[in-house]
Amino acid sequence: MSLSEKDAGFAPSLLQPFFNAQLWANLAIGRIGRQLTKVKRNYNIKTMKLIVIGGTGLIGTKVVKGLREKGHEVVAASPSQGINSVTGEGLAEALVGAQVVVDVSNS
Repeated sequence: MSLSEKDAGFAPSLLQPFFNAQLWANLAIGRIGRQLTKVKRNYNIKTMKLIVIGGTGLIGTKVVKGLREKGHEVVAASPSQGINSVTGEGLAEALVGAQVVVDVSNS
């Protein structure tokens, strides 16, 4: 069953909220924040070091910004920063001291 021209014109506007980078970033920050709150409370930690794989991308930049605003030390890991999660280049150095890794690559 194919979409009519009328339906095809309507579908992108219906799906548009699902492609909003800020919306997805806010959802990620909220979910990450809830988990971090539990960890910080259980282990009496004030701030945490987080690695955000894909941290320079569309959603990653917003996630990094949101986590930094919450007072965390955040490393935006991406090949342009010398950290490649596929090849492993620079990854070991970036992970030193990190308590959390967030992957928003290809998001």
